[in-house]
Amino acid sequence: MRRFDAAGGWSGPGLRSCAHWLNWKCGISLNAAREKLRVAHALADLPRISASFAQGEISYSKVRAMTRVATAENEEFLLMIARHGTASHVERAVRQYRRAKRCQALAAENDRHARRRLNWRVDEDGSFLFSGRFSPEPGERILKAIEAAMEEIEAEQEHVSAETCIPAWAGERMDDDLVVEGLFEREQDFHGRFSFRSWD
Repeated sequence: MRRFDAAGGWSGPGLRSCAHWLNWKCGISLNAAREKLRVAHALADLPRISASFAQGEISYSKVRAMTRVATAENEEFLLMIARHGTASHVERAVRQYRRAKRCQALAAENDRHARRRLNWRVDEDGSFLFSGRFSPEPGERILKAIEAAMEEIEAEQEHVSAETCIPAWAGERMDDDLVVEGLFEREQDFHGRFSFRSWD
């Protein structure tokens, strides 16, 4: 079925997918057809389950359940359950596995959230030094804000340089001020969402 779908053997007037062809030719519902195709394509990356299914060691019901969560790392474990248990046992194991994965993902997200921080201090020469830890999405927003601020700084410096000469130290000071100003203008809710601590 996987090869038939990939080769487009189902194509024809009025047919939109292999699932529609199965619905028309085999008389099965579209949902059932889509599920059979999902299983067929999933088996391409699960050689152990595929071989066991081809040899008649496990039923389609078990294979259907396993392919919802099976990977190259866990398919041997799932096969052990399938060979020694019923389809109901496999379904239960898959549900428990999904629940455990959701809990792991939630715990990891909560840990990232709890560890967010932004530390800062003023160096001896008056420069501001920052160190932070952010979860992925806020971190990307902050990085984009800094990059946008730097682009504005470069454009401003080019404009100023074309009109007058300024000391090197003044340009550096202007860079620092604009970076911080641009960052916090773009992240208006920054103070309310992260803890700030001075290194001093």
